[in-house]
Amino acid sequence: MADQNRRILPIPSDLDEQLWEFEERIEEVRRDLRAMQQRYTELSQAPEAMRVDSLGELITPEQATEQVLIALVGADARLAETAGTLSRSRRYSSRLSLTDAAAERREQLLNEADRRQRPHRSR
Repeated sequence: MADQNRRILPIPSDLDEQLWEFEERIEEVRRDLRAMQQRYTELSQAPEAMRVDSLGELITPEQATEQVLIALVGADARLAETAGTLSRSRRYSSRLSLTDAAAERREQLLNEADRRQRPHRSR
């Protein structure tokens, strides 16, 4: 119990903000994936301009492009699900806050830690 009283708790609103930032970063990756999908779609419309190396299974440029598009669409769907999960978690994380006593204790511990880290001045 004493150890728990010495632990500096995180601020719930800071954690909620981090969740929001994660969600925003996921949306940014999704935008990038959609742009990549568009570029591969453009390639798929010009199969005569592409070739496939001879390493691995024999496939056509159309097949290779289709597999890339399938993977990108799947990745986007999984990221959308992850963003949705984070969004749902924020319905609860946004409701949390420290009690007044816990916030005061947190400040005390931060001040103590700050004092310990400052060099002692001697005369």
